[in-house]
Amino acid sequence: MRASLKRLLIPALTAAVIVPAGIVIYEQSEPETAHATVPRLAASVSPPAGTSATAAAVTSPTGTTAAEGARIAKFDPATRTAVVQSQNAVSKGDVIASPPVDGAPKGVLVKVADTKPAADGVEVRTEPATVADVLGDAEIDSTLPVAPKDIAAVPLTPGVQLSVKGPGELTPSRQDSHALASVRMDLDVPLPSAKLKAWVELQPEVIFSYHRDHALDLEPAKASVGLAGAYDYGWRIEGALDARYDTGRQPLRLPFAELNTTTTFWVGPVPIVVSAKLNYFFQLTADGKITIETEQRTTGQLVIGAEYAKVTGWQPIAPADPVTRSQPAKVTGAANAKAVVGANAEVFLYDTVGVTAQFAPHVRASASQSEWALHLGFELTGSLDARLRIFGMTARLDFPALRKEWRVAGTPVTTTSAPAPSSSSPAPSSPAPSSSAARR
Repeated sequence: MRASLKRLLIPALTAAVIVPAGIVIYEQSEPETAHATVPRLAASVSPPAGTSATAAAVTSPTGTTAAEGARIAKFDPATRTAVVQSQNAVSKGDVIASPPVDGAPKGVLVKVADTKPAADGVEVRTEPATVADVLGDAEIDSTLPVAPKDIAAVPLTPGVQLSVKGPGELTPSRQDSHALASVRMDLDVPLPSAKLKAWVELQPEVIFSYHRDHALDLEPAKASVGLAGAYDYGWRIEGALDARYDTGRQPLRLPFAELNTTTTFWVGPVPIVVSAKLNYFFQLTADGKITIETEQRTTGQLVIGAEYAKVTGWQPIAPADPVTRSQPAKVTGAANAKAVVGANAEVFLYDTVGVTAQFAPHVRASASQSEWALHLGFELTGSLDARLRIFGMTARLDFPALRKEWRVAGTPVTTTSAPAPSSSSPAPSSPAPSSSAARR
């Protein structure tokens, strides 16, 4: 069947906008193999002209009616009920997409299950809705910066300094990041016999994409959601560590800061809300006495997110390899020690948890009587939550862990050439380095 595309004009309103069902409506006509062109829409950090930043978009299931001038006055997350104020009626089956409001700091995407009059509007009982209910067959692929006003950083322990800066106010971690806001966290860990300092700089961005091939498809052809951003991690360690700082299977782990971001952007008249929560922690392990003098820095691209395609299903979005700026180091003793500055992260689409992950960069030192080595590395583990049915599908996947480590300093590695074989004896095999030597 040919699908002919009927576009509906969306009037500019002072309080809200009308979103016809799925933004675009396909009507069946005579049999044909051609298909309508899917509209590719751009995401904007500002609402459409004449639309309030607190306005809700209301989609009618038929495309013939929708609430004008709508906004959610309040929302009760426990009962999933809302009070809606609008210029005309809100009806059963309507889908409401709202930016953050009282009671819903991460926004709302719901379907109207029932309505009844209320003193300050219409009380609406809601049920879950999907992105397809408001975006239809549109195509969006966007990465947007998080504004300074949308970043909230809170210290969780003494010795932590936090700062949120506008574009260009902090040293950028990459050449094209000067236009992004930044958050900087400096940590000073007091220890009896050592100085441990660490810092994290992050320039957060949100990832969102969506594309559904046709209205008859229940699931999108592609989708993604996540938090990304250029990062700059650093460690300064001076002094002696020992096994007092290791508690076996539960190494010393200090939560030191919480970072929350909430970004609202608009696809046409529809507000899309992506938010993230990151709990940063410091972790230290040591299995004996070791003295470390070093300052190391690594930069890269943090990505906490997942992407979907019909061919591959859900997959984690892989980060780029980091870049190390190594400084001279000295390690003595007979032990191993590891310092981690990590983050437990959750990414939300509206008020629904979609992706959870732990990103844990580290510096690791090892020493013996004859040799020492210093390594940098990271570990990324994560999962996709079943509640991403907001995209119109269900899934619960634990992504395979991504672990990388590389040597930045240490005792020079020497290789010994084997003697030339004699004509009467077979050539000996070159000995392969042991796994422990390869890790140094």
